[in-house]
Amino acid sequence: MEVDNIVEGAELFVSDVARFDGLAREAMRRNWDEDEYGARLYAEHHELSDLDTLLARLQLVRVGFEADEPDRFAVFDYTIGAELTQYLVVVSFDREVTDVSMES
Repeated sequence: MEVDNIVEGAELFVSDVARFDGLAREAMRRNWDEDEYGARLYAEHHELSDLDTLLARLQLVRVGFEADEPDRFAVFDYTIGAELTQYLVVVSFDREVTDVSMES
C-alpha cells in the first residue's frame, strides 16, 4: 500500500470495517468459482453445502495489518467458530482485495 504514514493506512480500514467486510464477502463470492483454494475449499473442508451457508456462518474475528507485505497491507480473518476449526478464510487487501485464501 502506497501510504506515507502506516497509521493513516490502518485508520482507513479501522474507520470503515463494515464497508471492507462487505468488500471481503463480495470477493469470497467472486472467488467461489475462480479459485479452489479460498472460500470453496474452506466450505468443502467444513462440509458446508454452499456459498450462502458459508457466508451466513462466517464471523469476522480479526483485522490485522502487515505493512511490510506487498499486496497485503490489511487482512480480514473469518471463521465459523474457533471451537470448531483452526482454519480461517483470510481476505487480503491493499486498498482493494488482493487475495482470498484458506489459512490456519
